[in-house]
Amino acid sequence: MYSKEEAKKLRQEFWDTFKERSKKISPDGIKPRRWMLKNTGIKGLELKFQAENGFARVMINITHKYEARRYKIYDLLKMYAVVINDIVGEDMIWDRHLTNDIGKEQSCIYFELEPITYHNRVNWEPIFDFFLDKMPKVELAIEELKEILQEKIKSDWEA
Repeated sequence: MYSKEEAKKLRQEFWDTFKERSKKISPDGIKPRRWMLKNTGIKGLELKFQAENGFARVMINITHKYEARRYKIYDLLKMYAVVINDIVGEDMIWDRHLTNDIGKEQSCIYFELEPITYHNRVNWEPIFDFFLDKMPKVELAIEELKEILQEKIKSDWEA
């Protein structure tokens, strides 16, 4: 078991190591690859890497502050589940009601690798491989659907 300070240091080391590993797949090989993450172009929708004690996830995270709008975005994405799964090459896990580690409810679509923990450095490479395999596919799916999603969200919210 780690002290709070040791756990914080290990977590930072994990993400720093991942950042270094991301340089290997960047176009110039020097700067870390720039991930879409919060720059999806859709308010309340972000992409996220998550590593916890027990699992790792690559997520489409719907965090709109208004519950009704969060559900509308989730339902809209659900309408395109077949397209998303086709783009990413496999079925993702869909969770309309997921509570994050600080107790906030969100809606998520994700890939999960389990059982695995970043607390053991032996697991870092498999987690990084998982992240580097799944996130580009998720980014591509969002990029492919972005204009359609933006238009449908805009028309729904103006109605």
